[in-house]
Amino acid sequence: TASSSTPAGDEAQLFVVPRDQVAFAWPEIAAHISRIKDTEWTLGDIRKALDEGFAQAWGMRTADQVLGFWITRIDNTYTHRYGLVWLVAGEGLDIAVPAYRAVIEPWFWSQGCEWIEINGRKGWKRALPDYVERSVILRKYR
Repeated sequence: TASSSTPAGDEAQLFVVPRDQVAFAWPEIAAHISRIKDTEWTLGDIRKALDEGFAQAWGMRTADQVLGFWITRIDNTYTHRYGLVWLVAGEGLDIAVPAYRAVIEPWFWSQGCEWIEINGRKGWKRALPDYVERSVILRKYR
């Protein structure tokens, strides 16, 4: 498991919110993730997944403020285990990526994941150039 607070670069820290502290941290987590629009999940879905241990919350902070949260999951296909960056909300992607690489990526590998998947906007490709863009998900609604 990751430590509760790990330095990430010169300006930021990434911290894991333990499952038994989700209720305490929920107002701040919800304030950040509620800014994401046009989703298939609700705040209740996220809270339930965190409470049940199906998802993990990682906070991003500087010395004086929480910048946002990364919500991750370990998912399985029939034959493979992989890490999913389910959602990221907040500010400071430029200082969040080094923290992600220092803490979350190694954590996924330590959990036996064969790959890491991020479903997000095109900006992620610029922020993580060593990731391969495999597809773009398009949907058509009736």
